Amino acid sequence: MPHEEILSKIVEIHQRTKALMILAEEIDVRFNTFLQPGNEQRHVLEHIMRAQAAELGILSGKDEAYIEKNYDKALGHAYRAFFDTADWLGWALRKKISDILKPSSRKIISDLIKPYSNECIMACLPNYYSEIRPKLEHLNRDIAAIRARKDIGDSDNLLTEVTAYSDTIQELLDFIEHITKSIPAMEEWNKRNKRTTRRKRLWDIILVLIGVGFGALLAWLKLSGPSD
Repeated sequence: MPHEEILSKIVEIHQRTKALMILAEEIDVRFNTFLQPGNEQRHVLEHIMRAQAAELGILSGKDEAYIEKNYDKALGHAYRAFFDTADWLGWALRKKISDILKPSSRKIISDLIKPYSNECIMACLPNYYSEIRPKLEHLNRDIAAIRARKDIGDSDNLLTEVTAYSDTIQELLDFIEHITKSIPAMEEWNKRNKRTTRRKRLWDIILVLIGVGFGALLAWLKLSGPSD
């Protein structure tokens, strides 16, 4: 493969990787704790520098095979950097969706994540169970299939897989945006539901007290009535 073509692929993959990293920072998925993509990108730069040094004559005694080998290695590291980034971000986005819509029946609930009941979700996101959730499950299968097909040695299809994975991540982001827009409505639904529940409990208590009081009154009337 011509060097220019390899470099073009490396640059395109790098741009997509960088875009995912920026997205990770924007949505705060703690990407700074995941070091592997950065390590891979350092390897990319190192192999490109070796190839360029040989081409420019800075490294003497290096033949075309050495140059091509380093460009190929740079491409492989760029590919791994992208997949490491996409794998992490894809997992983080799916977890974020799961946390936002976490049913309130679960025992462990994060202080930062408000639980929403199925009734709340149905009221504020009526297409969640019919459209959004099945699509998310489909995206999960797509991600698994892309990861299973990952083959660094198949340089002809590298960009195809990178593009497919990028598109899948974008769909997850679209779902995050759609669901996030519904959070105020779900919060309001929760508040109304709590008020309704409190009123119902109050009325239940009042009715019980009325019943107890009425029963006590009847008992008192019976006891205080004229004796035969």
